[in-house]
Amino acid sequence: MDGITTVVVVHETDAPYVLRLLALCAEHAAVVKRASWAGVDEVVGFSTVMDCEACGLMAAPSPPDSDLTAGHARRRHLRALPETA
Repeated sequence: MDGITTVVVVHETDAPYVLRLLALCAEHAAVVKRASWAGVDEVVGFSTVMDCEACGLMAAPSPPDSDLTAGHARRRHLRALPETA
């Protein structure tokens, strides 16, 4: 079933009334089924057109961290602690 996603209806455990429709690969569908923070309410079907939304989130490039690119400017606020005897 390579290239086929499972389309499921899921909810967060903290908000069971909020339902989401997700397309997930087999690996991520298994993660959600075992998770304590979410639950699968219904398997709607399977798709060869929709990509796994969880894989897409992990593959999306993250913007550069401004703290890391600021270099020395980030550390200007740091001060050495006074030495104690």
